[in-house]
Amino acid sequence: MNKIRLTFLILITCFFSFGQTKNYSEKEILENQRKTTVKIIVALQKNNDESILQYFDNINNDIHKKLKSCVAEIEKFKNSTMFSDVIVFDEGYNIFRCRYSDKTRARFQIDLYFHTENPNSKVVQIKTKTDQILKKEYKERMNSTEIPPAPPKPDGK
Repeated sequence: MNKIRLTFLILITCFFSFGQTKNYSEKEILENQRKTTVKIIVALQKNNDESILQYFDNINNDIHKKLKSCVAEIEKFKNSTMFSDVIVFDEGYNIFRCRYSDKTRARFQIDLYFHTENPNSKVVQIKTKTDQILKKEYKERMNSTEIPPAPPKPDGK
């Protein structure tokens, strides 16, 4: 009987010493939302904007127009640019920023807004930036960037 108690005690001790509490919820939310983002972009690249509607929360004429314009813009740039996506955190939203960029700058950008707390969140909002807008922003950044002053020379040299 003592062997059984000792074995049971050792098993419980080992279980609790090796067990850790894990909170994968935020990671799972981001992974699910990224998968949804990829599905949307692939469907846009294939000019299949009707299948994308299942991923949007509020479907209206504005969404239809934006998706059609996205298809047209992606068609212009998909062969001459590289695709990248990055997550941008905003209060209450996870924003997946998808860009088509060449060697110099971004040519087209899609921002997909998801709620932060729901792994099965649908796209709440979509915003786009065309080549003209991104070109203007790029020029403004380049013109406003000043070269920092040289570091001070050490004393005595």
